[in-house]
Amino acid sequence: MKKFKIPHFLTLLVGILITTSCINIYCDCDSSCENESEQNNNQIILQPDSIEGKDAFIEDYPLREYRNSNFGTHPAFQASAWTAQSIPFITRCLIDFDFSKIPNNATISCAKLILHPAENTAYGTGHSNRSGSNSFLVQRITNDWDELSVTWNNQPSVTTNSQAQVGENENSMLVYEIVITKLVRDILDNPSESHGLMIRLATEEYYRRILFASSDYDDSSKHPKLLIEYN
Repeated sequence: MKKFKIPHFLTLLVGILITTSCINIYCDCDSSCENESEQNNNQIILQPDSIEGKDAFIEDYPLREYRNSNFGTHPAFQASAWTAQSIPFITRCLIDFDFSKIPNNATISCAKLILHPAENTAYGTGHSNRSGSNSFLVQRITNDWDELSVTWNNQPSVTTNSQAQVGENENSMLVYEIVITKLVRDILDNPSESHGLMIRLATEEYYRRILFASSDYDDSSKHPKLLIEYN
């Protein structure tokens, strides 16, 4: 694995600030989450462990067969553009949840994806916008993929329909809380063409990245979490 030294930045929160200085909420332009606390909605929290979790990252790096390498059991997953041995590389991450736990007749009023920064990994600690914006996209995956065999060269296709774009930030340890209500509705409306989410930088040019704890991370409280409100 390639190791990088990540500089520390002053905290600058970008987006809509809520409740604390470490959590931002980025909206997919659906206002249904604004008054969720005032509603008597049912709630489902999906936060699978290393056994049930399905997440991985893929890497476009020309050396060591990384384009054909699988990173499905890594403790972190990332969307990044960086260099190693002065050679540029790009990573993207994939994640899926068991949406069958949502009742068939449910009307989704709010869906939030909560992602924690990873620390002390082979790729470093936390996020970086060292040379430019680390804004990223959350997109619906339309083809099936396997956590233990997905690679850059066999990555599934995605659709830009209802994609969420998350603004840049300079806080390397920011916890993201991303509203993806439209995306989850699309997933439930199109089950045969919905296989989770891909996260990728909006601009895949080095040096910039977001680095999250995966479902294989040691601290289970920081595993990816999807909070769903429905009625």
